[in-house]
Amino acid sequence: MLKIEPTIYTGFRIPCVRMRSTEWGNYDILLTASRWNVYYYYPRDGAGLVRTPFGKRAPAFADFLPELDERGIRLFGVSLSSPEEQQAFADADGITFPLLSDEGRLLTTALSIPVEPDADGVPWVRPITIVTDSAGRMRRIFYPIADVTRHPAEVLAYLRGVHTPPFVAPLPRVAA
Repeated sequence: MLKIEPTIYTGFRIPCVRMRSTEWGNYDILLTASRWNVYYYYPRDGAGLVRTPFGKRAPAFADFLPELDERGIRLFGVSLSSPEEQQAFADADGITFPLLSDEGRLLTTALSIPVEPDADGVPWVRPITIVTDSAGRMRRIFYPIADVTRHPAEVLAYLRGVHTPPFVAPLPRVAA
């Protein structure tokens, strides 16, 4: 099988696309360009999040939400799942950060992130994390992700090294 790599480059601005969010309805991705953001793509299946080691990343990222909030950094989960699948996942697993549906593949296509069929032919993406700065520039792309269980700590360590917390109020959280 041919291995396809994403062609994303640091320094470029993240494209302005509109996606559905589990928290805000329609969401324009550049509206948060005044903050640092972490977008992590996670795989999906026909019933929502794939129950593989990749699925362990959502709770692990959630463990770091207090520090991300203190730093004024927003965390977003992104998948090809429908908004309804994402909402069911968020409700079932107590996810308290926004999930963005790229069901139409606008961001995925704009960033040249490869989409592959699973064994049943359902499209999915390999885990990838993109960190953007307050100007919307992609500062770091984590791909491939070798150890999904340690990945959130790796992202946070990177952010600690490059991002100084601004004086901002903590971001509101959705009650679990």
